[in-house]
Amino acid sequence: MAVTAFSYLVDWDQLMDAKKNGRLIEAFIQALENKQPWLEAYSSPNWNSNWHQYVEGEDAYEQLRKHLRPEITTKLDQLAKAFWWKLEDIAINDLGCDPESEEHAQQFSINANPSTVEYLLSLWSQVNPNELIQVFDQSVNVPANSYITSGAAFISRVLMWISLLNAASAKKRGIVVTIA
Repeated sequence: MAVTAFSYLVDWDQLMDAKKNGRLIEAFIQALENKQPWLEAYSSPNWNSNWHQYVEGEDAYEQLRKHLRPEITTKLDQLAKAFWWKLEDIAINDLGCDPESEEHAQQFSINANPSTVEYLLSLWSQVNPNELIQVFDQSVNVPANSYITSGAAFISRVLMWISLLNAASAKKRGIVVTIA
């Protein structure tokens, strides 16, 4: 069964109003169906919605972090937990959804308000991607049939998330990633 991740740029105030009114999922679905301006489907040439590749990125980071300098790991762990669960029990959840509920597990798997988006981008700005590529290529063993076979492939996966954050930042919006 194919599992797909869909990403959205959201007007955070509108999303929070829907949550306060007890209509979070309903308002989200209606906004999608009616192409309401407060919810915009994100698309980019480098966005990959394949959930299996997402999980491989998570596994690759878990291996990579063991070989990084502590000052880099500290920053990257904060960034990585926004998108990958292995470092935390939950990804970024600024909506405050119940992680055990179906609404969080599927509709709002990853959600970040505009302030969190800016914070995550500030963390990334302190990281040298070339250093990550080098350490990855020297230290991480990946299966031959893996999607992520090199440091460059790993960074392209990270840059996919960074492009989502940049798009949200440019519009002063939050993000929501849903899993279907």
